[in-house]
Amino acid sequence: MKAAVRPFSIVVPGQNLAGLLWAPVVLAYAGYAIWLFAHPAVLPSDDALFFSRALTHFEILDFAPQFPGYPGFVALGRLFLPLAHGDPVTALYWLTVVLALALPPLAALVVARKRPNGAIPAFVLMLAMPLLPDLALGMLSDGSGIAFLLLGLAVLPPAGQDSRLAPGIAGLAIGWAGCCRPSDAALLAGAFLPLVILVPRWRTGLIVGAGLVVVPTLAVLYALEGPLYLWAGTHFVAGHTTGWGNTMFSRTASPNWFATIGAVPGAWLIAAAIAFALVRCCTAFKGCSPRLVAIAGALTAHLVWTLVMQNPQSLRHLAPVVALGGLLVVLAPWGGRMRAAVIVAMLAGESIALASTLDFDPSAPPPIARAIAALHEEPGSRPVAVNSGVALLRETLSDRRVYDMQYPAHATAGMSEENATAGMSEENAKAGMSEEDAAAGGAGRGGYRLSTTPPTSGKASVFRGRMAGEATMYLYRFQP
Repeated sequence: MKAAVRPFSIVVPGQNLAGLLWAPVVLAYAGYAIWLFAHPAVLPSDDALFFSRALTHFEILDFAPQFPGYPGFVALGRLFLPLAHGDPVTALYWLTVVLALALPPLAALVVARKRPNGAIPAFVLMLAMPLLPDLALGMLSDGSGIAFLLLGLAVLPPAGQDSRLAPGIAGLAIGWAGCCRPSDAALLAGAFLPLVILVPRWRTGLIVGAGLVVVPTLAVLYALEGPLYLWAGTHFVAGHTTGWGNTMFSRTASPNWFATIGAVPGAWLIAAAIAFALVRCCTAFKGCSPRLVAIAGALTAHLVWTLVMQNPQSLRHLAPVVALGGLLVVLAPWGGRMRAAVIVAMLAGESIALASTLDFDPSAPPPIARAIAALHEEPGSRPVAVNSGVALLRETLSDRRVYDMQYPAHATAGMSEENATAGMSEENAKAGMSEEDAAAGGAGRGGYRLSTTPPTSGKASVFRGRMAGEATMYLYRFQP
C-alpha cells in the first residue's frame, strides 16, 4: 500500500546537504533581495503603466490593463496596495520583486521532491538566471506564471507516495498561473497535459482544481466586459500576430530570435546546456518521472510558442525556458559527473551574461524614464516619435505631441504639419540657429526620435538598459 503524505510535506533540502553549503547561498539570496528592493519604483514600459491603472480601475477596453486582462495578477497587485499606501506603481513594483524572489526557493522545492541533493544547484541556477532582474524590475506579469507553475509542481507528491489533496491543490496553482498570465497558455498546457495523461490518479484533482479557478475567472471577465471582450480579443490577436507584435507572421520585417539571443554574452552556453538536458530526457524517456516530463513538455511548448508568436525584441519571453531549463539540467537522468558538468556549464553561461549586462547601480531608473527626464529639460515643445512607450510618454509629456512610429505614415504627416504651422520666418531662423537646429532643418523645425535603434548619423543621447532584456534607448533630433 502506498504511503499517504500531507499535501505540503516537502522534503527539506538540508536533510542530505550540509548546512554550511546553504549558508553562502542564503546570504547571496538576501543580498540580491536587498539590491532589488533598493531600485526606484518607476514605470519602465506601456504595459507596466496599463497594469498600474488596473490596480485602481479594472477595464480592459480602456487598457487597464491590456487584453486579456491578467485578472489573477491584478488581484495579487491589489493585495499590495495597502502596503504601498495606495500607490499603484509601488504596489506593482513590490509584487513583481516578491514574485521574482519566490522563484529560487520554489525551484529548490520542485527538485527536492525528486532529488534532495539537487536543491542547492536548482536554487543557484534560478538565482543566477540573467532574466531574473527583468522579471523583478520590469513590473510585468511574467514572473507570476512561472511562480505558480513551480508551486503546482512542488505540491505534487514524489514517486511512491500519494495524496488526495495534492493534485487538487496543484490544479488550483496551475489554474491561477493561467489567470495571472494567460499568454503562458502553451507553457501551462505543456505541463498540465503530461500530468493528466501519465498519472490517472491525479487526473480528477488536477482538472477540478484548475477548473475551480479558470471557469469563474472567465465568467467574471465576461460579466465585466460583455461581448466587447471578445471583440477586443480578436482585435488584439490580429494586431499582435500580423502587426506590432513582430511575430513570424508580421507584415513588417521583424528582428530574429537567434540574433537577439546571440547578442547576450554567454547565452549560447545556457542554450546548449538546456538543449543537452532536453535531448537526454527524450532519449531516456522511460527513466523520467511525470514531473520531469511535465517540465520538459512545458519548456518545449513555450519555446515553440515564443519563437513563432512572440516579439524577439522582448527577451523576457524566454524566462520560462531558462527557468525550467535549470530544473531540467538538475533532474535529467544522467550520471553524477555529467550532471555536474552541465550544471557548471549553465552556471558559467549565466554568470557571463549577468556580468556583461547587469548595471549594479540600484539607483538607476529605467531607460525610458531617463529619456523622459531629458525631454523635460529640452526647451520648446517639439514633437516626439517613438516605437515603444507611446502611452507612457503621452502620460508624462503633456506639453508635446507623441507619435507612434508603428504607424510611420501618420507620424510623419503629423510631425510635418506641426513643423509647417510652428516654423519661424527664414530670417529669424538664420539669426539664432544652433548646429543641432540646423541639422534638424531649422529652429522650430524637426522633432525628437526615441528609439531602441541608434541613428545612422548625428549625435544621440544614450540611455542604457539596466539588465538583459531591457533595451538601450537613443534620443536624437530628426527631420521627418
